[in-house]
Amino acid sequence: MGENWTKISNFPMAAGARNYLKINALALYPNNNSVIYAAQRIHYEYRQPSRIWRTLDSGLSWQDVTAGLPDSLYFTSIAIDDTDSLCAWVTCGGFLEGQKVYRTRDGGATWENLSMNLPNIPVNVIVFQENNANDILYIGTDAGVYYYTTAGNTWELYSNLLPNVIVSDLEIHGPTRKLYAGTFGRGIWMTDLAQVSGIDGEVLPASRLSVYPNPAADQITIEVEGINSSEAVVEIISVTGQQIYLKTEPVNGNRWVKTLDPGLQSGLYFVRIWTGNHHLTAKFLVQ
Repeated sequence: MGENWTKISNFPMAAGARNYLKINALALYPNNNSVIYAAQRIHYEYRQPSRIWRTLDSGLSWQDVTAGLPDSLYFTSIAIDDTDSLCAWVTCGGFLEGQKVYRTRDGGATWENLSMNLPNIPVNVIVFQENNANDILYIGTDAGVYYYTTAGNTWELYSNLLPNVIVSDLEIHGPTRKLYAGTFGRGIWMTDLAQVSGIDGEVLPASRLSVYPNPAADQITIEVEGINSSEAVVEIISVTGQQIYLKTEPVNGNRWVKTLDPGLQSGLYFVRIWTGNHHLTAKFLVQ
C-alpha cells in the first residue's frame, strides 16, 4: 500500500509561487470517500487568502467553497458529519474574536458561525462524534478542550484534569468511548466521551445547577437540584482551562447546596459538578 500515488487536485498556483500552495487540513466523508474537503493555508507572501475546496467525485473536479468564511485566518481542521456529506465544520486559528468554528449544511454553499461563547483563543482541531442522534463536537484549542451539542447549543469546557496546555490533535476511539488529546509538550491524554442527556440511551437525571450571586465578589453558592448520588466532585475552571478548585463532597438527598470562598480573581469561570461520568456545568463571573 502506498507504493503508487495519483494526483487528484488541480488547484491554481499563486502568482509568483514556484510550488503549489500547501494543503494543511483534509477530511473524507466516512460513507463515501469520493467526497473530500481540503483546506489551503493562507500565504501572506503571495497575497493568497486561505481556501476551502470540496470534491464530490474523488478529485476529478473541485469547487472553491470559501465564500462566507474568514479567509484571512488559518483554517486548521475540518470534520464531516458521518451521515450527511453536505454537513461539515471548519476551525480557525488566530485571535479574531468570535471567528473560531463555522458550519455548513449545504456542502459549503453557505456557512454559519458556530463560535458563540468560545474564548478568543486559536482552535487547532475538531472531531465529530459519530452514531448519535444529535451533533456532538470536540475542539482542541490553545487552552484545552471544549465540546458542543445541538441539544445544549453552546460550547462547554471539557478539560477535566487536563493541564492548561495547547491541544494540537484529537481522536475518538468509538469502541471504548474514549477521547484522546495530543498536546504541545505534555504528551497524550485520554478521557471518557461526554455523557449527554438523551444520547446513546444514557439519560442524565432531571437536574439543575445554579451559581449565585452571579456576578460574584468573593463567595459563591452552588446549588444542585435533582442530584442522584452519594457524593459529587466540585470543579472550578478558568476560561483558559486552568483548574482552580477540585474537591469531592458528600451528598444527602436530591438537593445539595455548598458555599465556597475560593479566592478567585476577576474573570469568567466554569463550575462543574461530576457524579461518575455525568456532569452539569454553569458559568459565573467574578467582578
